[in-house]
Amino acid sequence: MMRRYAYLICLVLLLLCGIDFYAQQWNYPEDMLNVEYSYYTTVKFEGASPDIADFVTSYISDLDTTMDGLNYVDVWKRYLCHEEQKPGTEIVVDKKNGYVRITTEYSIDFDGKDHIYKTIHEMCYWNCADGKHKLFALSFNIMTEGRYLEGQSTGLSLSLYDNARHIMWDIAEYELGVEADPKSEEESVITYWLPREGKDIIEETHYATRTETVKLVWDGMKFEKSKK
Repeated sequence: MMRRYAYLICLVLLLLCGIDFYAQQWNYPEDMLNVEYSYYTTVKFEGASPDIADFVTSYISDLDTTMDGLNYVDVWKRYLCHEEQKPGTEIVVDKKNGYVRITTEYSIDFDGKDHIYKTIHEMCYWNCADGKHKLFALSFNIMTEGRYLEGQSTGLSLSLYDNARHIMWDIAEYELGVEADPKSEEESVITYWLPREGKDIIEETHYATRTETVKLVWDGMKFEKSKK
C-alpha cells in the first residue's frame, strides 16, 4: 500500500513539473508583453479575428510615406481604394495563407545613366502556440543590377499582436531567435524571405561570390536556426 501511495505521489509531482514546463514553454516573458512604455497600434477588423489585410492596414496607418523605402504604403492605399497601380508595381494579397507581397520598380538617374531599383516587401503572420497572440512580420529587400543592397529600412521587422486587447507593438527580432550572424568578415547583405506557404523564414547572407542560406524554423512561439 505504501509503495502505491509513493508511486502516486511521484506521478503527481512529475505531472505538475510537466505542466510547469509546458507553461514556461508556451508563454512569452512579461517584459516582452509589457506595453506600458511602448508605442502600440490598435488593429481594426470585422469578424472573429483580423486577417492579413487588417494587419497591413493597421501597421502602415501611422507611417511617414515620405521616408525612403516606404513606397509600398502608397501601393497598399491604392489597393484599398481599388485604384490603378503605377507601372512596375506588382501586388499579391493571399488572405487564405495570410501573406502579402508588394514589388515596385523605380529608376534613379546618376552618372549619366538610369539605374533601375526593385523593392520587395513581404508581410505575413503566425498564430502563436499560447493561443493569446499572433506574430506579424514585414521584410524589405532592395536590389539593382542583380545584387541586393543594404539600406536604412531593409531587413525584418516583427510585431506581437494581443488577441484579447486587439493591439500590436514592435518587438526586437532577437527576442524570438532572429539574429543575423555572418560567418565571415567579408562585406555582406542579409535578406529575409517570408513564407506564403509553410511557416519558416528563409535568411540569406549574400557575399560577393556566394550566398549562405539558413532556415528559421517556427516552433509556435519563436524561431530556431536550421541549415536549409
